[in-house]
Amino acid sequence: MLHIILAEAELETIPKELWKHRAIVKHAKKVKKKPKYILLDSSLHHAALRELKDGNRRGRPDIVHASLLNILESPLNKSKALRCYVHTRNDQIIYINPETRLPKNYNRFKGVIEKLFKDRVIEAEGKILLEMRDMDIEDLIRDINPRKIIIMDDKAEYNYKKFLELMKEDNICVIVGAFPHGDYRKQYDFKGYECERISIFDKPLNTLAVVCEVITIYRAVREVL
Repeated sequence: MLHIILAEAELETIPKELWKHRAIVKHAKKVKKKPKYILLDSSLHHAALRELKDGNRRGRPDIVHASLLNILESPLNKSKALRCYVHTRNDQIIYINPETRLPKNYNRFKGVIEKLFKDRVIEAEGKILLEMRDMDIEDLIRDINPRKIIIMDDKAEYNYKKFLELMKEDNICVIVGAFPHGDYRKQYDFKGYECERISIFDKPLNTLAVVCEVITIYRAVREVL
């Protein structure tokens, strides 16, 4: 089983300090929602983000959307050999049912996530598809209890051969940063677990590219090589 955590995802509703910003008020009136129920999106709220700490990297639900579409539609997921989770900057974990079919339309996806932030759970036909819990990555790791943890980090050693060897392990957890640029905001130390930091290319890659590489290589190593 491969577990993928999209870590430190820039996925959040509009923070309270921006509720009265002119751009936010205007957008809230347009969509007829209170700011606290609207997903922060840099493509719409860039003016307000200038006044926010880390504003140059926040409000990027598009990164999560693109990554999850590829994860959930992958052969690995359809063969029930993959589980994925989203960790947000505010230490919330989204558990995702492998059978979930997210909207391909970006605006519809944002609507689903806004509902999730409000209701904490998305259900259909008696099944929980998405569930949000207040917990950090350390809590999630204890819940998954993987044999090995791999942190994808473009600042770490570039060693593709080592990466291939690591992907031969069963029940592994791969952590992929789901932010547009920069480093992880926290230096993770998963005590009691074997953990490796590694880079799979000699240049930085975006989240989607890393996710696709991880899924493809894991499947190839397990089924072909």
